[in-house]
Amino acid sequence: MSFCRNLATASSGLTATELARAYEAFCDEKGWEPLPEAVVRRSLPNAMQDVHGVSPRHDISRAGMNQRGYRCVRLTFPFNQTESSDGYVPDTF
Repeated sequence: MSFCRNLATASSGLTATELARAYEAFCDEKGWEPLPEAVVRRSLPNAMQDVHGVSPRHDISRAGMNQRGYRCVRLTFPFNQTESSDGYVPDTF
């Protein structure tokens, strides 16, 4: 859930694909091996509900099409630097 804690609220939303790509960048920045994308996508609903109180939706508009994602969240950069830098890789996101 450390990745999900680095999201801010109050936005039009993010698609599940955007979140998965951002998670990969988050892990890369920290020098961690990311979890497989399928695991990330399965973990998103619970993590996003626990951390931000948002549920998955199917109406996040991108390029005129609705996609799966989460409303009222946006990415924050740079990612939170308070996480461990000793090579610890969390088994959850």
